[in-house]
Amino acid sequence: METRQYRGIRIDNGKWATGWYFETGLGVSMITMDGFSFELDKSTVGQSTGLKDKNGAEGFKGDRWQHPSSQIFIIEWNENIARFVLNMNGHHISVEDFKDGEIIGSIHDKEKQ
Repeated sequence: METRQYRGIRIDNGKWATGWYFETGLGVSMITMDGFSFELDKSTVGQSTGLKDKNGAEGFKGDRWQHPSSQIFIIEWNENIARFVLNMNGHHISVEDFKDGEIIGSIHDKEKQ
């Protein structure tokens, strides 16, 4: 069985952390990486798609992805079809196109919005 990692922004330093995600009994979002656990901003947590873009960067839910035509999509989880999709204002394309474009940031990167 394949297990995918998660990524989120750490509360203590505002930087991204990637690792194994869990929630405490008190509902606190945590991630474990390199043997240490860190509290995360729950609104920034996203699961890995398991896919890599044309530069080899791993895609996570919430990433901004640029199509070769320069259109920008957001990686989202679609509950109705139980899979990741690339969404641009309600227009979805398959993640199979993912390898042809590139990740250009995240919806959580303040400087990119």
